[in-house]
Amino acid sequence: MINPINVAKVFTDRASNLSSSTFSDILTSGNTITNRECEVAELLCGVLESIVNCHSHTFEIETTLDHESSESELINEGDYENEVEETIDSEWSEVEDDEDKALCKEFSLDYMTRAVNFYDEINPNTGKRKRRWETVKRNFQRIPHQTYIARFRHYLERHGTKKQKLDKIDDYVFDMFDRARESVLPVHDIDLRRWALKKAMDESLHN
Repeated sequence: MINPINVAKVFTDRASNLSSSTFSDILTSGNTITNRECEVAELLCGVLESIVNCHSHTFEIETTLDHESSESELINEGDYENEVEETIDSEWSEVEDDEDKALCKEFSLDYMTRAVNFYDEINPNTGKRKRRWETVKRNFQRIPHQTYIARFRHYLERHGTKKQKLDKIDDYVFDMFDRARESVLPVHDIDLRRWALKKAMDESLHN
């Protein structure tokens, strides 16, 4: 069994034998006991009492460092976004249209495009993503969470790209019409529809 008196005696002897000149000056500077010293003594007594009364002890040490993110952290952030996108793709259900409408009401197409482009910008020197999520958050404060970037990207792929494909179809139909006119060929509504459907199939836009 541990004798707390012996422990206190050993502790006192160790404190008295400190070789550091700084501690020696403190030990000999005076006998006045401060409130802080009383608090420390109470804490030590509590620890000693706990050790005496318990059969086992677990010590936990937590060390934290504040540091700037390294390139490896940026890579991990990219992996995180990929996992989010995969989760969204796998769990997307029939309610996606309603979610798209809600997302569109809250954020404009231009806002989502700028946010995704800002997040995706690559550092030409490293070939890796240029900005951390915290930087994106500061510039686009309306975005509540990083998962919204994946939602924006998914929405743009379904709707933003759709507009681009429709523009390509319009350009293609106009080009075909212009060629037919130069060749003095008759053009009917069914021809315009056929060209549009053909280009839509080429662009995988079947609806």
